[in-house]
Amino acid sequence: MTNEKLKKLAKLTVRLKVIDPKLSYFVLRKLPRKNLIFYLRYLKKLLDQDTVRILSATKLNAGLRRIIERKYREKNVIFVKDRVGDGIKVVINDTIIDLTVKGFIDQTMHKLKSEI
Repeated sequence: MTNEKLKKLAKLTVRLKVIDPKLSYFVLRKLPRKNLIFYLRYLKKLLDQDTVRILSATKLNAGLRRIIERKYREKNVIFVKDRVGDGIKVVINDTIIDLTVKGFIDQTMHKLKSEI
């Protein structure tokens, strides 16, 4: 199977938001290892582009969750409890928006060091 067909298959999987049992059987049992790796990597890339992860040390209240979900309504928003300190981190694909106290202190220290 060509890489283009594997990309179409991955795009279809993401668009349907459901993995068909027949498709999963085909992918896991019939594809050669090289094609399976390509398919899974491309599928992960597509899912990462379509997902926003919100990392927070505490559970966010419903109002804040709604605001964030509205802000990123075209993407799949996932809230993850993580040890990020006070504040939140927003991860969009390979971009990280650090809104934690530690991140603010680190940025301030970096600016101060570069100005001295």
